[in-house]
Amino acid sequence: MSISRSKKAPLRVTAAEEATEIFVIDASLSRVASGMGSLDVKVRPGIYKVRLRSGASMEDTLVEVQEGDGATVAARPVAFQSAAPLQGTLTTHEPHQAAWARAADPPSLHWGSGASLFVMVRDPSIVRGKESRTEPWAGITVQNAEGRTLGAMDKEGERMQEVGVGWLHAEADPSMHLICVDTGLSGVQCMAVHLCPGLQTQVILSTASVRRSAPAGEGDTDAAPKQRSVRRAALTEAAIYYGRPGGAQDPAQSQELLRLTELVRQGLAQGRPTAPLAEVKSGRWIATGNPMLALLTAYVEAAKPKPDARLLRSLAGELATELPGHPDVLALQLLAGGAIAPKRKGVSPIPYPAGWVAPNLTDPAGRPWLLQPPMLAAALPALLQAMDPAQGSLVQRIQESLLPGAPWLVWRRTAAVRMRAAQSAR
Repeated sequence: MSISRSKKAPLRVTAAEEATEIFVIDASLSRVASGMGSLDVKVRPGIYKVRLRSGASMEDTLVEVQEGDGATVAARPVAFQSAAPLQGTLTTHEPHQAAWARAADPPSLHWGSGASLFVMVRDPSIVRGKESRTEPWAGITVQNAEGRTLGAMDKEGERMQEVGVGWLHAEADPSMHLICVDTGLSGVQCMAVHLCPGLQTQVILSTASVRRSAPAGEGDTDAAPKQRSVRRAALTEAAIYYGRPGGAQDPAQSQELLRLTELVRQGLAQGRPTAPLAEVKSGRWIATGNPMLALLTAYVEAAKPKPDARLLRSLAGELATELPGHPDVLALQLLAGGAIAPKRKGVSPIPYPAGWVAPNLTDPAGRPWLLQPPMLAAALPALLQAMDPAQGSLVQRIQESLLPGAPWLVWRRTAAVRMRAAQSAR
């Protein structure tokens, strides 16, 4: 149907979530308007396609805009892929939600005190009603900053074998910890998570297929080696949350904010501005104990061509209180215009924690040493502009093995060693 030349009429679209993108497309397949959460636009009478996008999922609706009255679209939530078994997502399972709720229980492991860590992995490919034969917890370990293994999920963890979900729940020191996954041929992949005083860090992982080489003779009579795949936890797609232990971060109590947090993470990974600014500006994230929503939103804002400097400074200040000593918050303070060694008199330097930053007394500019990596990939360049990686530090060692395409800083180690071992086995 061709678009009328009549007077324009109102079209109002309201998404169910503020982090949902809205696109209005006319009959010639041209985009005439776009927005986030809600959209009010005047268009000529005719038939339009309203496209909603949440994460990597899209839903289209045809709407007829009539002269005078216009049209209104009130959309339902768009189901999207998520490592976390959030309600209304494409891969959620009730048993996985029940396992996640165990995060509200007291920790069963004790590696320190002052913070807690809940790491869960699940296989979302399980067909409802069928028993799982996968072992998604295989190869997952938690290590301290020195690389010493604190716990292996296949040994110290708990699991629900029949539905393919396992978890580790530990009391720990407020410090950097490493989550590592041995994927086989692709090596050991690791990411840093920073535990904060009085908070629980939740790392929710889902599995993906990775290759493993089966040498000739392993269950086959064929002399040629086989390429097989196994399912292993995917760190690059991790859903990570902060919350108060046993309280507001119980997933059954805070699904709305958890969904928003996951949508912002996916938008950051895809380079799209899916940030619920009104929700974050309201400050509800502080009352409900969900600082990860504000942290990710701040990095989405910082990635814009013209970020809101006042908003960045405000969020950096609030997050410095909620996540004290966090490297990603320090990087945000730098992105907001702060400095560790200000060049102007009367400007206060940003304080930094001694655990992962060390002073360099020989540097005339006052640039300290950076010892440990942040959690977000976008935070590392900001930190390295103000600091130098310490010789032999983890930051220095991982820079050539970072995995692209993820909001989290994920790196690979021992891949070459394992490849040589697999080749020699043939």
